[in-house]
Amino acid sequence: MTLTEAIDIRRSRRKYLAGPIEETDVKKLQKLIDEFNIIGDIRMEFVHHNGNAFGGLRKSYGLFSGVQNYVMLIADKSDMTVIERLGYYGELLLLNAVAMGFGTCWVGGSFDRKLCPVQLFGNELIICTITIGYAAGQLGTREKFIHGITHRRKIHSWNYTPKNQIHRRYDECRSRNSSCA
Repeated sequence: MTLTEAIDIRRSRRKYLAGPIEETDVKKLQKLIDEFNIIGDIRMEFVHHNGNAFGGLRKSYGLFSGVQNYVMLIADKSDMTVIERLGYYGELLLLNAVAMGFGTCWVGGSFDRKLCPVQLFGNELIICTITIGYAAGQLGTREKFIHGITHRRKIHSWNYTPKNQIHRRYDECRSRNSSCA
């Protein structure tokens, strides 16, 4: 599967099957992480077979189940551009994981940072994580509900602006500038 195909099929998955990821896949993911860390001058750390940060209701609010594998995206607060680079390479890693057949999810706050097995240095903090694992079948009711409230349908101006206002705005624009499209 190409990364473009992965974009088309990807959905945030919050329910994972028990059991570890195959060792060959762990090595592939770790190799990608190592490459992205060097190329992007970032810090991503892979945690596998340890879901303590997602256990219980305290921080995850019961939104996740079966999380055993995730990638921590760690930023140095003094680097003004690191979050953008983490987002870019994090999404690239996520799409590669989807292309490998895994379910994934960006997680910004519903995990316990204190239970993440990592040593932070200086001004570092865990910005977010990406869960990776074997997704449990089709989207569950909870996943569909969360997807529905977190993803807006495409809204075009003609859906909420009367057509006469669109034409009037277009005409006003043309009268001020002949290059209006």
